[in-house]
Amino acid sequence: MIDPLSPGRIVWAVDPGDRGGRKLRPMIVATRRTELIRTGQFLAVVCSTDVNADGLHPSEVELPSHAEGRCSTRLRRRTVAVCDWTTTLAVEDVRDTGGVVPATLLREICIRAGLTFTTER
Repeated sequence: MIDPLSPGRIVWAVDPGDRGGRKLRPMIVATRRTELIRTGQFLAVVCSTDVNADGLHPSEVELPSHAEGRCSTRLRRRTVAVCDWTTTLAVEDVRDTGGVVPATLLREICIRAGLTFTTER
């Protein structure tokens, strides 16, 4: 089931750009819902499950995860938001949705990505 798209929502899509091997991956919606509805497009911060065991890169923010998906994001694997990797997607590019990134983390992700933070859900 596809949940409503709004800032902080985890979506699963393929980045249309050259980075990332064109595979299905989690992304974080970073566009206000009103703008998303008006244009049919949204900006997303791309995420990765390829997490360095030696520590995070300064552009990465670790997201809540749980082996059974029992957390706000519903992510089952260790996952980071890659704040220097954003993409624009059409609503119809979304294959599935997950949970929501907590507002405090969404703020940090937006700041690191150079985006305007909004708490609008």
